[in-house]
Amino acid sequence: MKKDVLLYTGGEDFAEIINGGGYFVDKTAYLKELLITDAIKNSLFIRPRRFGKTLNLDMIRQFCRLNYQNPGDKSYQQKLFVDNGRNLAVAGDDYKEFREKIMGEFPVISISFRAVEGNFFYQAVSQLIYKVGLLYDEFV
Repeated sequence: MKKDVLLYTGGEDFAEIINGGGYFVDKTAYLKELLITDAIKNSLFIRPRRFGKTLNLDMIRQFCRLNYQNPGDKSYQQKLFVDNGRNLAVAGDDYKEFREKIMGEFPVISISFRAVEGNFFYQAVSQLIYKVGLLYDEFV
């Protein structure tokens, strides 16, 4: 019997979609172009709402993120991007050198402004300060 494929709508957690067996349009091939090309100094992701911008940014974060407790341990990324049975582009042999050079090698700071809101400026700033505090806890 064929297993149902889950269609996540509004999902922004790359690991949840990959590990949960959800439908995912593989854009991992862009990682190499985005992260290795010397010609690109800044990247601007412009797409309409609900086109996966946050999901793709989370994919980049998950791929590059250093394991702070055990630097050099890339087992999380290996499982998520290569050994997942999803045949992602970045799992191919032609990406092996790229994975060894980039995967799990960088400290990454990622913050989403999705839930930062308020009727007054100070309310939004207060929520933003709280989110930055949560980020701080990740690195300590």
